[in-house]
This record gives sequence, structure tokens and C-alpha cells, in this order.
Amino acid sequence: MATQSQFIAAPTLDYVVIGTADTSATAATAIATVASGPATTAGSGVGKRITRVSVNIPGTSSVGLIRWYVSADNGTTNRLILETPVTAVTGTSTSIMFSTTVFGLVGLVLPGGTGASTNMLRATSTVNTGVQIVCESGTL
Repeated sequence: MATQSQFIAAPTLDYVVIGTADTSATAATAIATVASGPATTAGSGVGKRITRVSVNIPGTSSVGLIRWYVSADNGTTNRLILETPVTAVTGTSTSIMFSTTVFGLVGLVLPGGTGASTNMLRATSTVNTGVQIVCESGTL
């Protein structure tokens, strides 16, 4: 079996802000799409590789979780893959806001798809609102 190296052809930055908290792990409704696999009809070998995901909560944060999901059907069905803990930080003009890098998502590949088979990385926040997420990735 031969293997072929896959290199990033086009770097991408995706941004999303989670505006509403949602405590449900299995039937989340306030879910935000962080990144999507590329739309393609080219078949195999096309996808988007995640290289870094950063989470920032400006101001004051409360103890909670950021829940990460993948969807292979354009967001209709979401599967929980990871939870990131959020610590309480009281925001002031001299304090640092809550900020973290989600290492568990580094290397995740969202395969390319068409129409209703678009693959997505999605997220919710259990308590905090105004959660800012930046996803660095690249199309293969």
C-alpha cells in the first residue's frame, strides 16, 4: 500500500462567537459552527486539517465547559468529541482574560463533502456567553 504526503494548500482562519449558553451535552440547540470541511466533488484526498484552536472569553468568565462536536451531515447530527474546562476569571482593566489553546483538536481533519454531507467542527458553551473562538486550519 502506497502512502502520499498531504500538505496544506490554502491556510484558513475561521472565527465564531458563542452568544448563548447551552447546558445540554446531547441535544444542544445553541451550537455554533467553528469550521467546515471544503465543499468538493473531487472525491477522496480533500479535507481541512486543524492546526490550532484558540478560545478567549473577554471580561469575566464563570466555571463551565466548552463542548466540541463533529457533524458529518451539515449539522443535523452532532457527536460530542471533547470538552474544554473554563475557569473563573474576574475581568478588570489590569487582569488577563480567560484564554486557552485546545490541543485535543490539533490534527483533526474535516473531510470534504457535498451538500448535506458537509463535515463540521461545532461548539457550545455551558455557562459563558461572548466566547470567541479562532480556528487556524488549512485545506489539503
